[in-house]
Amino acid sequence: MIPAITIIAMAAAGATAVPVSDGAERWRLSEPLAAYVENSSGEVLALDCIGASCRYLLALKGDCQEGMLFGTIVNSQAGETPATLKCNTNSKGNVLIIGDADVGRLMSGDHIAFAYPQTDSLIAVARFSLAGASEAIATVMANAKQRDAAAPTP
Repeated sequence: MIPAITIIAMAAAGATAVPVSDGAERWRLSEPLAAYVENSSGEVLALDCIGASCRYLLALKGDCQEGMLFGTIVNSQAGETPATLKCNTNSKGNVLIIGDADVGRLMSGDHIAFAYPQTDSLIAVARFSLAGASEAIATVMANAKQRDAAAPTP
């Protein structure tokens, strides 16, 4: 695992940053329990709910191995926070689960960005638009709560 502090140290040591992708898209629903936005580089930030349990996911360029953990810095106009990304491989490819951070509190402003380490001391930045995020996320959360309330009790 590469802790988020490593990213800061790499930046201070003169590590090269790869080009920033600008998120020009609007958040939308993909189903009742998922909302997402895709940036111009084809990377995706999503909120996905299973029952009443929701999590943020990233689909970024590149490969990772199942279970691999690494650090990221999440930043928006609302603030910043370190987070851990965990690689999860599914039928659609690699998805990174954003853990141990309150990303929801950063979902205001114009954009949200994730800085994460690459090979050869490079730092990549994935930037996503927050246009329509609050409405899409509120809809997904309400649908998750409604579906959980309607589920039969075992």
